Amino acid sequence: MPLTLSLNTAAKHVQFVLSRDGVMLCAQTWLTRNDGTELLATALDHACRRLGCAARDIERVACVAGPGSFTGIRLALSTAAGLARANGARQAGLDFMQCLAATVLANPGERVGVLIPAQRGWMYSADYVADEAGLPRLQERIVLLPEPGGIDDLDALSRTVHGDLIVPDYLVGAAVTTHRAFFEVAFPLGTRFLPARYDIPSPAALLALTEAVDWTSDATLHDVEPLYMRDCDAVGNLDHIARERGEDPAHAHAELQRLLSAGL
Repeated sequence: MPLTLSLNTAAKHVQFVLSRDGVMLCAQTWLTRNDGTELLATALDHACRRLGCAARDIERVACVAGPGSFTGIRLALSTAAGLARANGARQAGLDFMQCLAATVLANPGERVGVLIPAQRGWMYSADYVADEAGLPRLQERIVLLPEPGGIDDLDALSRTVHGDLIVPDYLVGAAVTTHRAFFEVAFPLGTRFLPARYDIPSPAALLALTEAVDWTSDATLHDVEPLYMRDCDAVGNLDHIARERGEDPAHAHAELQRLLSAGL
């Protein structure tokens, strides 16, 4: 049976799960103050050694592709791409917000609202409904919303985005933790608010969504595309950065597009 790696570096933690045939062999979660590059390589190597295997034995990699930290997403995707080239491993992308929704363990038909920070003053919002197997399925799309400034603001904004105010059975995510007092007033008593420990996916959720991947699909033969919901700050400031370096902003944008379209 293939050795499978599930990997999440989209937020402030480095997480990985090693499994075989749907059975969890090892799970680690580390809080990191930097990009986690050195930590991931060392921790993964140590875990493989303890299991009597090696990174070269990994045949499938499911990595969280976003939304989240640009640096973190690149770490996960480059790790998956490296294992694909070294081992011939198949790759699949996971949605960070779906992983959080799966951590809730909602019953079929229950609705989970996920809210996570985006850039300053904004947050990502997504609405999931658990299917018959308990796996969360995205309803509509992920949207970018301003952080709440008042109850009337949220009500008006929700009606603009969704047509009618959607009342979830659960609310989860780091933006919920940050604005907990506001959301407790804004939503009815029936909505359950998950504590801060639910702000990162559980190993069981990562494994469940990894097992839900169709690993026979041709899509798993290709590199995972990042789920970027916006341009990174450096792109937004590219004109200013170019001028500070004495370069033509137009040339900087052209070079960026060339690099983005270049193969690995």
